Amino acid sequence: MQNHPGACSPEMLGSLQGIFDAIWLELESKHSKHTFPWNVQATRFRIAHYLLDHVNEGILDVGGVKRDVLLKLEQGESR
Repeated sequence: MQNHPGACSPEMLGSLQGIFDAIWLELESKHSKHTFPWNVQATRFRIAHYLLDHVNEGILDVGGVKRDVLLKLEQGESR
C-alpha cells in the first residue's frame, strides 16, 4: 500500500527492479556504450531516475516502461 506520493509498495519496487534488470541486460547484450566501464554508474543512475517517473502509475506496463526508459537514454545520448 502506498502511503504518500513518491512512495512505493514492495511489489512496485520489485517490478521496477525487474524492469531495471531487463533494461541493463538489453544494453549489455547490445554492447551499448552505456555499459562501458566509465559510463556504468551514470547509466545506472539515469535508468533508476527514469524508472522513478513511473512510481505513481497504478499498474505498470512493463514493455511500455522499458521502451520509455530506453528511448530517454537514446535521446540523452544525442544531446
